[in-house]
Amino acid sequence: MIAYTPVSGPVALLDPEPLIRAFIADHEAWSAYAWQAFERDRSAGLTAAEHAYRFLLSKYCPPDLEPRPVALRAIPLHDALEHVAGVEYVDDTCIVKTRGAAPDHGFDYILQRASGRWFLTSVLCVRDDGRHESL
Repeated sequence: MIAYTPVSGPVALLDPEPLIRAFIADHEAWSAYAWQAFERDRSAGLTAAEHAYRFLLSKYCPPDLEPRPVALRAIPLHDALEHVAGVEYVDDTCIVKTRGAAPDHGFDYILQRASGRWFLTSVLCVRDDGRHESL
């Protein structure tokens, strides 16, 4: 089975907005990899997807973050159509708001500054029925 490789370079020195753009690109690549692996062999593919997801998150998130279980989709949750709609800073916290092709939902990416860099700590899917954690 081929290995997952992120498409963006190092992110530790990035400000929140370019960091989130890099996360979206890497997540889209992970999603394509995970779906192909799952389609080839459901059991081994799911295991590979979970390992690759942890690798993806290790690039963006603090080491102690416990992610939700992976959710595999034929159509990526994050893709090149997702764009930054706003950025809000409060002390060492930043919220990057994005919107995608669907007008009825978007995402709020919550970042915390620690150890001289920004870490992604939460991704909230924002829909008409509320905000739901998706990281």
